[in-house]
Amino acid sequence: KDQTDVLIHTRKAAALLGATPMNRPDDIEKHPLTGEIFIALTGNVQRGDPYGSLLKLKEKNNDPLSLEFESESFMMGGPSLGFACPDNLCFDAKGNLWMTNDIGGKNLNQREFEIFGNNSLFLIPTQGSNAGKIFKVASGPVSAEFTGPCLSPDGQRLFLSVQHPGEGSKSLENPLSRWPDGGSSTPRPSVVQIKIPSFV
Repeated sequence: KDQTDVLIHTRKAAALLGATPMNRPDDIEKHPLTGEIFIALTGNVQRGDPYGSLLKLKEKNNDPLSLEFESESFMMGGPSLGFACPDNLCFDAKGNLWMTNDIGGKNLNQREFEIFGNNSLFLIPTQGSNAGKIFKVASGPVSAEFTGPCLSPDGQRLFLSVQHPGEGSKSLENPLSRWPDGGSSTPRPSVVQIKIPSFV
């Protein structure tokens, strides 16, 4: 009915306008060199897509105001590529895509998700001889996920949040994780930094 309704019921408003339906988008980033748009579709078990995918959009004439675009699946999650449930994205200045994933606590290391291990950080070059290959850079603590990857201005360090370590623990006395202090400590969310090798 009005702008307030649009802000509260955004999905319904988009459907009324004929916007393109998405499969549980979790993050969206613009490639710094090509202008293409990458979207993390984290997966939808109810629709037969447990592993999710990365979608790539190219707007007509690379114009963000264009009403037309082309789309393609950039990468499908699954055992063959070693990742599932893409979550947060960021690009470095060279056009490398950094991705975290988020396999939910009830599925992590269970059934069809067991092969993936803990939630992780991945590097996906989009140019050069390794374009389209996926590299696992870091594995998260037990029952946690990495979120919010962000590069320092000089591109030398990547900052990551470690979210809800020990999620699903039955008691404070015996948590599933002791991140970050170990020993008999209580698990706590944290921010970590990873030094980026010069060859990346």
